[in-house]
Amino acid sequence: MTETERRAARAKRLRADETFQQVMKELKDEAIAAFLSSGAQDSAARDEAHAMTRALSRIEGKLESWIAAQSLAEKRSQHRGND
Repeated sequence: MTETERRAARAKRLRADETFQQVMKELKDEAIAAFLSSGAQDSAARDEAHAMTRALSRIEGKLESWIAAQSLAEKRSQHRGND
């Protein structure tokens, strides 16, 4: 198994894990609530909530990229086999 395949397998397991899903959802919900409840002058709270949602999105994006890298490697391997 290649490193790309190992990463993709770990990413798929993590993404499917109920605890991970719940943690991500709760953190997103908390960031949204902080944003919505911030006062008009509380730009620091909004900035922090925005940074949190961006960080969570980056985590999800990294997992997706590891999975996509494996899919791309598989397609390349299949294509080479057809040459």
